[in-house]
Amino acid sequence: MIGSARSTPRLVASVGVALAVFAGMSGCLTAPAYVMTAGLTAAEGGAAMWISGELVGSFNEMYPDMVWACERMAKRLDLKFRVRRLDPTTYFLYLQDDNGVSLDLRVNRRTSRLCQITVRVGVWGNKPLSTLVLNTIEYELEARHKGEAEDQNDATLPESSPELPDPIKSPADDW
Repeated sequence: MIGSARSTPRLVASVGVALAVFAGMSGCLTAPAYVMTAGLTAAEGGAAMWISGELVGSFNEMYPDMVWACERMAKRLDLKFRVRRLDPTTYFLYLQDDNGVSLDLRVNRRTSRLCQITVRVGVWGNKPLSTLVLNTIEYELEARHKGEAEDQNDATLPESSPELPDPIKSPADDW
């Protein structure tokens, strides 16, 4: 036996410290700090991440607006509707292109102003097409907000325009 049982933890700790110092000198430990900082900046205005064949994005939008934008995206890209399911907190939209490739969207309502969207194109995922879909949804949302801003600045509108009813109201909204 080369060393005692008491010296083994010291040896392990020494090797761990040596590896940490070496990694720090080579820049391996500072990279996660830079990546984390960049991630926090992107999360402020909405973010998207590619995870296991799915593009997952977050939007500071109301749930009915997200549903509307997904429907507009499908029409704009001329996709065929296969299945549409809507409930107060989750919207599923299953589409298909002309080649028979599936495009699946799921919108989850997190709060009254926070939605998470998941896009998967095909069985294994297609990042360029998923990104195009998400960008088109974002474009539709921006166009809707721009139209609302133009409507508010239009002098021909009556002073009090009627509020559009929220087609999807969560029971939690009544609290």
